[in-house]
Amino acid sequence: LASETDSPADGYGTGNGLYVRNSSDIAIENNVFYNWYRAANFANSTGLDISSNEIHSIRSDGMDFVQVQDVIIRSNYIHDFITSPETGDHPDFIQFWSAGATEPSVNITIDSNILIVGEGGVAQTIFMRNEAVDTGLYGMEMYYKNVAITNNYILASDYHGITIGEVD
Repeated sequence: LASETDSPADGYGTGNGLYVRNSSDIAIENNVFYNWYRAANFANSTGLDISSNEIHSIRSDGMDFVQVQDVIIRSNYIHDFITSPETGDHPDFIQFWSAGATEPSVNITIDSNILIVGEGGVAQTIFMRNEAVDTGLYGMEMYYKNVAITNNYILASDYHGITIGEVD
């Protein structure tokens, strides 16, 4: 937890639990991530299997993905984020984005996860913004491709339960 920073972040999660970049064939299974700013970040990687993890007490995002291929996010329990109302963070349990990407994220499966806001602060659950397209920098070549979101249990109060931008 952040401390002695003289900022609204004091007492809340800080740092990243895991950062995977420029990698392939990675399995992240049966872990617990808590008390981080962000639990896990994945960039420019292929062959990701993120399964049966628990993520809670996070200040910002549970899992962030940019420019990834062949991704399975399955049977994770993501819940009870502890957000600071004064830092300006807007937490997402599972987030894909494309700002700065040169290739789209493709072959994505989000299946059988349990996503519960619980006693935590407001959080978006599955959010896939496509900034590369919605800002006009790219066209259909940057659409997310082959996305399956199935059998997830979502209990939340935010206006973004599942949001997906520009996908084929």
